[in-house]
Amino acid sequence: MRTDTTPLEVVAAAFTALITGEEKITVDAATMSGLPDRELSLAEIAAILSDRDTTNGAKDALWAELVIRTRKSPAPWTFICAGLALPGLRNAVKKAAWFAPSFAERADIESAAIEGFTTALPDVDLVAPRIVRRLCNSAHTQARRYAKELGRYQKGMTSVVYESRPPRKPDGHVDFVLARAVGDNVIDEDDVRMIQDTFLDGQSVNDYAEAHGLSADQVTRWRRRVRESLGEWLGE
Repeated sequence: MRTDTTPLEVVAAAFTALITGEEKITVDAATMSGLPDRELSLAEIAAILSDRDTTNGAKDALWAELVIRTRKSPAPWTFICAGLALPGLRNAVKKAAWFAPSFAERADIESAAIEGFTTALPDVDLVAPRIVRRLCNSAHTQARRYAKELGRYQKGMTSVVYESRPPRKPDGHVDFVLARAVGDNVIDEDDVRMIQDTFLDGQSVNDYAEAHGLSADQVTRWRRRVRESLGEWLGE
């Protein structure tokens, strides 16, 4: 029987402690359309965000305020955001686990998801709609990347052609190639992240577009431009 507490269980427990603790943490919703004209407790915010009758605009207004607070005071607001996003984080882990080998620890996949979620908080666009969905997409991307890396490791260790041999020259590894392309000013870091997510990790154009506040057509054109630039550079 499992006795260790997983990272998402830690987040859930910490969030519950913040809700029930003596310190009353609130958010002023007076200027937010579609929400009560007063201070809201964490329990009320959780109920509002999970209520299907709450408009997407009202949810985004709340999430924008919450994310702004993480940027000013990471503790406790990062835990609060993760606690409020638990359904999406759990779903992100569940989908990422499909890519993981049997020996993978769920706790490690959860840690990767939390890392993706929290590292997206400082930069997520607060004007584009569906803020929490884009944050959870970032969580899924990071968790899926970790799970697929474990799968590649397992495949390499169990391959029938696995044997002792000189290490492959690093120049041909995709990460080194992309780093050289950045150094030659062929592409930039944003291009690299897009390539890793949509070409290497298999994130769909639609999911990537939604996670970054872009249209699918914009991402498609972006992919084409980067592919052509890399093709010309490699040809040279």
